[in-house]
Amino acid sequence: MIYMGMLCAKSLYILLYWKNLSQLAGTSIGSLYASAGYSSLGVFFGYILAIFLFVKLRIKRISFLKVADYGIPFTFLVQAFIKVGCLAGGCCYGKPTDLPWGVIFPGQTEVPVHPTQLYSMLYLLFVFFIGRYIYKKGPPVGITFFGSIFLYSVLRYLNELLRVDSVNMIGTITLAQIAVIATACMSGAALIIVLLTRRRT
Repeated sequence: MIYMGMLCAKSLYILLYWKNLSQLAGTSIGSLYASAGYSSLGVFFGYILAIFLFVKLRIKRISFLKVADYGIPFTFLVQAFIKVGCLAGGCCYGKPTDLPWGVIFPGQTEVPVHPTQLYSMLYLLFVFFIGRYIYKKGPPVGITFFGSIFLYSVLRYLNELLRVDSVNMIGTITLAQIAVIATACMSGAALIIVLLTRRRT
């Protein structure tokens, strides 16, 4: 999960910032990956892909959703710690604010801005604890996985409204917003299906 998360995070970052990176580091694969940063959405999708490959490549197959139910809360816990690094590095910050907890990042901002990295860390921790709480209650298989993703997607969307460094795709709508809207719709639909069709285990 760690290696797949890092690989997908760097790959998505390269796709998003290809033009700038190719000018700075050239176009060789090695130089691009060495110079690239990390995309938190890439980490998230990398974790899910790693779980999928783990269950599918085993000689004795096991349920993807059973493993994902257990593992998904911990993916959000890991991302919460990653956001501490974002806060320390001064990336992924938000819009200017007059709130007392606004932060000035030296070399990045001249006025206090929303510490969206801190907001991310807090809601990721919240999703982790909620996910673990749901899992321990023994709900139908898939509830913890889809429920955690849905909650994360909603909170991530709200946080994205404060971000200023996201890649715009349609007007002011960012790629991250499109991605989390899609994951919210898919996970929400899957959650409803599970609730309607599966008995409590």
